[in-house]
Amino acid sequence: MTRRLAIEAVEQEVAARQFGVFTELQAFHWNVSKDMVSHHSEPGRRWRRVAPRVYEVLALPADWRRPLMAAQLSIGPKAVLSHRAAAAVLGMDGVRPGVVELTAPTGGTHPGWIRHRNVVPDDDIIMTGPLRHTTVIRTVADLAGVLDDEHWEMALEWVLRKGGTIVVPKSKGAARAKRVLAQRPPDAPPTGSELETRFVQLVRRAGLPQPDRQFPVSSRGEVIAYVDLAWPALEFFAELDGVAFHDREQALLYDRHRQNQIVTILGWRPLRYTWDDVVKRPSTTTRELRSALGRGPRRR
Repeated sequence: MTRRLAIEAVEQEVAARQFGVFTELQAFHWNVSKDMVSHHSEPGRRWRRVAPRVYEVLALPADWRRPLMAAQLSIGPKAVLSHRAAAAVLGMDGVRPGVVELTAPTGGTHPGWIRHRNVVPDDDIIMTGPLRHTTVIRTVADLAGVLDDEHWEMALEWVLRKGGTIVVPKSKGAARAKRVLAQRPPDAPPTGSELETRFVQLVRRAGLPQPDRQFPVSSRGEVIAYVDLAWPALEFFAELDGVAFHDREQALLYDRHRQNQIVTILGWRPLRYTWDDVVKRPSTTTRELRSALGRGPRRR
């Protein structure tokens, strides 16, 4: 194999499957020498060293998972993505990609990485593509030790929504987990989205009555819809609009029809809020909610 073919093999057969990164050992396996790696990782060339013994291919498209893969490869086979990194891979609510966080008994460190020195049992490890990370249950337990109450609650509701169960951690994070779980209404279903969780938190902070979640609406003895949140005693219900922009027009048409059905059947007054209403304008939304809920049910 020529040098050119060896270099292309490293990029196309290895790095492309690992979000754009490869190790020195993987390069050596394809007959790319240490000198060749050094040469092609000089400033302005095709590769760049991003972690001890790990390089990225600059021509490959950027990927938010690349730093996670690089850290995993650099530390070695005992490294497991955990906490916020594992949550990002799983797509949990309350956590955004960008934190490189791992658990491993040994191995080096790197600026920007968060290392937890521990052994993760095999039963707590799963794979998503080439990424090795903690399971849903282990991840949400770990998050209790590194997130604040509200963001951990978002992750908690995501897990419950996916049908998971919650195991309260025995050490770090136990107090937070117990505190957040204690404020959930008994037997309440999980919220339907991160936006709904944030709305519930906004209502709680304002000291307003907590709504019923995923409230069923029946017609002729059959459930025809579930409203996101409802205050049956006050004859109000709230719908949260968190759809992506490209789906918004179709979703709004459907939701308007659905909302009209619910108002017709129940006779209740609707409230509707977007992500911006809840996250960017919480004070205004709180004032509106307090005013609306303070009116109580309609007089018949």
